[in-house]
Amino acid sequence: MTLSNFTSLTHSIFYFALILCACTGTKKEYDQGNPKPTTSNYETVLVADSIITFDIDHKTSLHNSKLQYIENDSGRYLAFLNRMDRRILFFNMETRIISYEVKFEKDGPNGIGEKLVAFHIMTLDSIIIRPESPYELCLVDTSGTVKKRYHPTLENSLVPTNDIPYIATGHNYGMMALGGNIVFYSSPDGWQGDYFGTFEKQVLVSINIQNGSWRYLDVSYPLEYYETKGYWHSVQRSAGTAVDGNKVVLSFGISHYLDAYENGKISKHFAGSEYLTNPILPPFKRLPGTFKKRQRALLDLPLYFFIRYDPYRRVYYRFVLHPHEDESVLGDINRIFVEKPFSIIILNEKFEKIGETMMPQNKYYTVDNFVGRQGLYISNNHPDNPGIDEDKLSYTLLKLKTNDI
Repeated sequence: MTLSNFTSLTHSIFYFALILCACTGTKKEYDQGNPKPTTSNYETVLVADSIITFDIDHKTSLHNSKLQYIENDSGRYLAFLNRMDRRILFFNMETRIISYEVKFEKDGPNGIGEKLVAFHIMTLDSIIIRPESPYELCLVDTSGTVKKRYHPTLENSLVPTNDIPYIATGHNYGMMALGGNIVFYSSPDGWQGDYFGTFEKQVLVSINIQNGSWRYLDVSYPLEYYETKGYWHSVQRSAGTAVDGNKVVLSFGISHYLDAYENGKISKHFAGSEYLTNPILPPFKRLPGTFKKRQRALLDLPLYFFIRYDPYRRVYYRFVLHPHEDESVLGDINRIFVEKPFSIIILNEKFEKIGETMMPQNKYYTVDNFVGRQGLYISNNHPDNPGIDEDKLSYTLLKLKTNDI
């Protein structure tokens, strides 16, 4: 196993690394949820508890952001997408070995193309995958058989539209099961060619699993994008996503608030970092020049990234990337974001902030994390971690601790 596998993630970040559109469009109103608190006396922190490791071979990626914790009658598993050969590996959380795997064909009736991009497990007989094509989803089982293919078209849309959704699968968002539907984040038009869409674009798409009909949900960009004039980097425009019951929660890159979509309505809840007291401004006032200048500007910018829901403790974890001054990462857009210092905000089920923990630098690989029955797990395989073992997946278990104030 070599660190060359680390570069396999680069195309994912480059997929985001385009210049964002100018901030134009009509403002969208939101129901106001929790306001900004007047005190920062938070009592809950995340503490490192233990480390778990899984042995891997040279065919398995060392780094990944597509993984899912599942439980069934046979045990607890970490499902891990291996981009190198179109496999989903199921690691047993007790024995730490691969219990079984799903291998997908490239061609033929069960073919998915060159790449397996993302997956979401509903049951072992009902796994949704995004194959190579960004305009297709497949329903598969653990034999690798494609049971159904979904292609959103103008004809099978439930609401008249002139736009076919692009099925986006970034580090901090993916596909989600919501009732009898699969919901996913859809890249605005600007990501696909001209880079100049508008913030009126709806960003969530729902596909009916039974009949393949689809529609955009009434969720678009929050006011912060309209109120600041300039060019946003596309990573800042992305939104981390999580599902809690019938609720989809979005963590937009520049917003101190979370947006919760439930039963056709959006509520807005303050969930900002105590380290970020000012509005996050666009890195560029006008279309920037060289690629290096764009990268240098991004080093100084914070970013709200992942949002994870923990159903066992009924809390949310919101990851915050902070400014980074190490210019040695210039030239590698992946490292600019992955190696930023970061903190994790903790919120209860009512979106009330109960804590924020600044994490140690150069230890954790930010994008590789999951929630399990014991707590929040985050990869130790940061490329600059001196303790990295290239033959093991390694995760630190982080647990909640309440401090006396």
